[in-house]
Amino acid sequence: MKHSKTKLNLDFAKRMRTLMSNRNVRLIDIARYTNNAVSTVSTWRRGRVPKKEQTILKLSQILSVKRDYLLCGKCGKKEIIFCNENDSKIFDNPEESLIDQIKISLEKIKVTSAEQEKELSKILKALKKMQQI
Repeated sequence: MKHSKTKLNLDFAKRMRTLMSNRNVRLIDIARYTNNAVSTVSTWRRGRVPKKEQTILKLSQILSVKRDYLLCGKCGKKEIIFCNENDSKIFDNPEESLIDQIKISLEKIKVTSAEQEKELSKILKALKKMQQI
């Protein structure tokens, strides 16, 4: 039976690709986490939604989003608009963790007041704590 590519399926695929890119999650990472073949995960990335609820939950876990967002683009009753996919990267070095990249970017900010410096220091400390978890 051939699966049709509805708008919902294509939106799911776009969210999945965007999340994978933003979180540096590879097909092989998802395949291992969900206990599926890479080829199966690749079909999800092209718009075929996993049939098993447990698989959808694991997929949302590895992508760090709620199930409803992954499937429908909604969080609660609010629709979330996500940025268009493109090949450009926000950060210079994609091998670094997202937290490291954020820290580097924050350290480049020019601080013009003691209050800004204090707030920036709080953010950097919070990021360091997150990195230890």
